[in-house]
Amino acid sequence: MISHRHRCIYVKVPKCGSTAVLEWFAEHGGGRHSFRPWWYGGLLAERIRGVAGAMNLYPDYFTFTFVRDPYERFVSIWLYLSRLAEEQRRRGRGHPAGYGSLRECAELCRDVFADFGARWGREAQAFFRANGEREYGPGRVPLKHLGWLVDHARPQADFLPDCHPRRLFGVRRTSGDPLSFVGAVETLEADFARLAARLGLPDAPLRQRNASGFGAGARRAARYAEFYDDATRRLVEELYADDLAVTGAFFATGRIAVPGVRPNAPAGAGSPAPRPGLRTLAARAWRRLGALEIELERRVVRSATARRLLRPLGRLRGART
Repeated sequence: MISHRHRCIYVKVPKCGSTAVLEWFAEHGGGRHSFRPWWYGGLLAERIRGVAGAMNLYPDYFTFTFVRDPYERFVSIWLYLSRLAEEQRRRGRGHPAGYGSLRECAELCRDVFADFGARWGREAQAFFRANGEREYGPGRVPLKHLGWLVDHARPQADFLPDCHPRRLFGVRRTSGDPLSFVGAVETLEADFARLAARLGLPDAPLRQRNASGFGAGARRAARYAEFYDDATRRLVEELYADDLAVTGAFFATGRIAVPGVRPNAPAGAGSPAPRPGLRTLAARAWRRLGALEIELERRVVRSATARRLLRPLGRLRGART
């Protein structure tokens, strides 16, 4: 998400409070998606490259994100996948009965990401389409039913510019600067208030969505710990070793820190922003024109009638329906 009004870019990490942040900026902060809208179809891994492009175009903009305790995040992913499978089955879309236990889901993720690798962009989309019938995990789930998992269960470190100073989402970075601000989902309201003060954002509450229902503090940690046994914990720690290092999370304590980043660095700290050339200025103009399409998408996506009318357009552009 990019907001020219507040000169900032939000690097979305899936399952880390992103819906609440995106909705807030759409309503109060002049936020625009910096990747292609939903009716283009395709994986987030293919569409999100626009975020890296926006960071290259506006190297002086303030960049921020929110991260989450990896143990809790994985339980949230598993619970959502279970709800998704049930919803898709009710619609008669042939999805699997479920994704098994938390341990079986971790094994599924291990197998998928060992095969899928660090693919982004067209390479990710080509692999997904070419291997749709390939089966993964104890439940032998076909890849064609795992688009959401491929996007959302990736390690958080895959999305963090701090961890990828040279290439982000497969896009070469013109500046290796770290993020200007990193908050935590566990303290989302307080951290968002600090972010708002830094950017001079409007005084409007953040509508926090906590679908997992974990609560807060020690009670929060105890709730997600109930889902783990020793074997599952080891699997998740192997999957998200980098995330544990980034977040400083500890199992079942509710404690999270963000070491190794500079949350108080000024916007654009690090290497100086280069002066934009004609090519960059043209790219900025084209991206601003594209924002008109994004704004249209944001307005019509709320209408069921509009979604039905746009479905043929999605098919033409390769959307999976």
